[in-house]
Amino acid sequence: MPSKPPVFRPQAPAMLPSPRTGGPRHYDTRRWRRLSAAKLAADPVCQVCHEEPSAHVHHIIPLDRRGKDTWENLQSVCIHCHNAIQPGADRDAGPGGPPPGRAV
Repeated sequence: MPSKPPVFRPQAPAMLPSPRTGGPRHYDTRRWRRLSAAKLAADPVCQVCHEEPSAHVHHIIPLDRRGKDTWENLQSVCIHCHNAIQPGADRDAGPGGPPPGRAV
């Protein structure tokens, strides 16, 4: 019995690189910008260290692991905690990780 030819499965649009930012296309959408702005407004202090102002909205379960853009799956985090959670995400924000003495 002949085998079936391989099926081409394109990447989901959210995972294709954005022409504007080079990151995932998902973060270029108006919907994401509104949702992340609302989350930062609702939680202006980092939900990890509870010390610094929030600068990023982070998916608790990442999109590439089937996480969703739900309020419950998002957390507002400061730059230091975001670097600790997702190393290399903010290359221009310093070496990464929280300042000494801060537990994440």
